[in-house]
Amino acid sequence: MGGKKVLVIGGSFSGLCVARDLKSEFMVTIVDAKEFFEYTPGVLRAYVKPAHLDALTFTVQPVIEAKMGCKFIWGEVKTLDGESKTAVIKPIFGAEPETICFDYCVICAGCNFGPFHKWGESLWFPTIHEEARAQGSWPHIDERFLEGRRRHILEEYGKIQALNDKAASILVVGQVSLVLSGSQSSNTSSRSSSSRSSISFQSASAHFQTMLQLIATNT
Repeated sequence: MGGKKVLVIGGSFSGLCVARDLKSEFMVTIVDAKEFFEYTPGVLRAYVKPAHLDALTFTVQPVIEAKMGCKFIWGEVKTLDGESKTAVIKPIFGAEPETICFDYCVICAGCNFGPFHKWGESLWFPTIHEEARAQGSWPHIDERFLEGRRRHILEEYGKIQALNDKAASILVVGQVSLVLSGSQSSNTSSRSSSSRSSISFQSASAHFQTMLQLIATNT
C-alpha cells in the first residue's frame, strides 16, 4: 500500500473493481450512500419473488474493509473540489459533514435509470441521496439501509400481487423475457417465456458469483 490517497465515489461494480486494482499501490477509500451492494441486472425478479433479494445483495463494509483492506465511509458526497482535492461527505450517522482530502478521485457513481423523473428515480435502483429521497415517490422508506430496500420491494410485491388477484391486464414497455397476463390464451407463451426467464436468472446469478470472486482475488 502506497502513501497516495485515492477516493472512490460509489461502491458498486466499478467502484469495487477500481478499489481492488488500486489497493496495492494506494490508500483507497470508498464512499457510498447505501450500506449494501445490489446486483442490479437481477433486481426485477425480487419484485415478484422478494426472497430473491438475499441472493442479489451483501453489506459492503465487511467486504471492503475486512477482505479488501480498504476503508469504507457510509455517507453521501455533498461537494467535490478538484482544485483543493477535497470532498465534503455527510456520514449516515453523523450530524455534521466531514471534509476529507485525496490525491486522486475516481467517480464510480453509476447512472440514473428513470429519464422522466427529476432525480432519475426508478424501481431499478434504490433512492439513496438526501434531496432525491425527500422528493421521491417513496419518502417513507429509507433505502440506504438494506432492510429499507427490502421493505420497498415488499410493498411493490403487494401491488403486483393485487393486480394478479384481479387478473389485471399489464402493459410492458420494452423487451422482456417474461410477461404476466390474466389471459388464458397466453398460458403456453408464458410457460415458454418462463423457461427462458429461468435461464436468464441462472445466468445473472452466475455473473454475480463471478463478481464476488473478482473482488476476493488477491485479497
